[in-house]
Amino acid sequence: MNQRIKGVKLFTLGVSLTLFALSSVPSTAVAQKVEHMSLATSSVGGAWYPFGGAVAHLVGKYNDNLKITAEPTGGAKDNIALVHNNEVQFAMETTLDVDNALKGINQFDQKFDNFSGVLGSGDGIFFQLYTLKKTGIKSIEDLKGKRISLGGPGSVGNYFGEAVLAAYGLEMGKDWKPEYLSHGEGPEALLDGNVDAVVGALTFPAPPIIDITSREKSNVVLLTIEPDILDQLLEEYPSWTEATIPGGTYEGHPDDIDGIFGVQVIMVANNDVSDDAVYGFTKAILENHDELSQMNNLGKFWGKEDALNGIEGIIPLHPGAKKYMLEANILEE
Repeated sequence: MNQRIKGVKLFTLGVSLTLFALSSVPSTAVAQKVEHMSLATSSVGGAWYPFGGAVAHLVGKYNDNLKITAEPTGGAKDNIALVHNNEVQFAMETTLDVDNALKGINQFDQKFDNFSGVLGSGDGIFFQLYTLKKTGIKSIEDLKGKRISLGGPGSVGNYFGEAVLAAYGLEMGKDWKPEYLSHGEGPEALLDGNVDAVVGALTFPAPPIIDITSREKSNVVLLTIEPDILDQLLEEYPSWTEATIPGGTYEGHPDDIDGIFGVQVIMVANNDVSDDAVYGFTKAILENHDELSQMNNLGKFWGKEDALNGIEGIIPLHPGAKKYMLEANILEE
């Protein structure tokens, strides 16, 4: 899939942005049962968390009997276990984690398969590695002996960072020291000198990098992978796709930045979630795409034209999602 793409425990904190209208009903009417479900996202500093809040709001607005809470988590790897065990009912995921979890390989020491696909997208999360000029680090090779934040424990950044540095012959724990800071903590740790570089597996623009480049501008160095090593990585990891950060995405960086990669973002649901709930969830997002786009910048990637991206060939559709997609002529029998 070498195409370019557009560019574990729950915390007690949960964000539910779902609004419900109150109305009077006859005393003889039987109230509909409201289903309360959770959507696993990312750490609070990651882009999935606020996007999940927007999704929760939208789904609740158009489904009187379905209330979604967006939960902060450790990221995609943690989300797999959470949704597999029905600790959350929906989850933001990547094609990388889903494919590896279904096979029980790489970052997963057993198979996790108690979930199905709900929605694909035109979105991805991308390997973004940054440091500051004052560190003297100019290339990935210069990271030998350094302290590198990989994102929160269990996040995709852990996997990306270790794999990329290994491709340069740099072994974690021997040639460099990992730190596991959330996306929001990374910039401050870099500015304070507590780490030397930060790996993010993030959408772009990524909020933490927007934050640090707005303050440090061109003093932020975005490190990229050399072409021969990137080719090697793409061959070794088929779910990774080459990508470019468009010029102007980050302040102080007006030119396109090549030499990175990403994986597609999808949504999944536990297999025990009712068909009606998944149908309503899917319909609310796809039929109110413009509204979701206005609520959160990532919403633009979750339209009907991209609804099967990252789903087909990776994971079966949940019956509830399949029902809606057949009705909407997104999917053919």
